[in-house]
Amino acid sequence: MPHFVIKSLKVGLWLIFPMLFTVNKNLNVSADEPILPEGSYVLKVRGECELLLHGTVNFTTATKKTRKGKEYTTFKLALKVGQTTPANSIGFFISENYDSAKLKEGRYRVSRNIDGFLDRFVGVFGFANIDQYGEVPFFTKNGSIGLYNVNENLVEGNINVDFENHLGENLTIEGDFIALRK
Repeated sequence: MPHFVIKSLKVGLWLIFPMLFTVNKNLNVSADEPILPEGSYVLKVRGECELLLHGTVNFTTATKKTRKGKEYTTFKLALKVGQTTPANSIGFFISENYDSAKLKEGRYRVSRNIDGFLDRFVGVFGFANIDQYGEVPFFTKNGSIGLYNVNENLVEGNINVDFENHLGENLTIEGDFIALRK
């Protein structure tokens, strides 16, 4: 009989202990609360070294016209890395054929065919100049930027972009942002 009681206690403890370690009453995460404060970003940089970058972010939009009269909508995303200096900056341009003055939600892919000035292409173009990777700037090679929850003064989104410099060195930047209109 004592053997049966001991065995029952062992089985009962094996069932109760996992629940004690996995249940946390103090965890209050609401889907309505943004993870990031407005006007900020958090990005992981993978390459020669790994970095976690965070700072402020803002955006501007404009409609541009080519000499031939073709209109483009442009979206400029400027991320400030710590103390922004020319050796420490990240930026993206999204351009698309004009069909509305409003910025649209969706996923924008890196453009491989940029022939002309930056306001005359369709897709994403970006640059990264991060001090820890040296003085050589990196330019977008592949990837995309997703924009969602777009309104007049705020844009939420995520970045997953591969960069390459003229020496053939690569890095990947991915993360989330909540940008405010500048």
